Amino acid sequence: MKNLTITLLIFCCLLLVTNEIPKDGLCPVLNMKMDWGGERKGSRTSPSLDKIEPSLGYVKGNVMWMSQRANSMKQDSSTEELKSFAKWIKKTIK
Repeated sequence: MKNLTITLLIFCCLLLVTNEIPKDGLCPVLNMKMDWGGERKGSRTSPSLDKIEPSLGYVKGNVMWMSQRANSMKQDSSTEELKSFAKWIKKTIK
């Protein structure tokens, strides 16, 4: 019960600094349905709170909800790497 209370408290605090959760339940990056409270923690479709500019931390205006999959793709890639990857995908995969 203690873990659930802590998890709910953290969740509520995060809601205070975030933009609204997408009303349609879709990831704004990958346009996939996000599953809240799924059986598997960290599932690709689980909602994940992303820091838009990591150096600024979890502050109002610098966070947004997206799928765990989208956040994982962004997590350890620079903007330039992501742009290069997108350019390659567009050119290579038809």
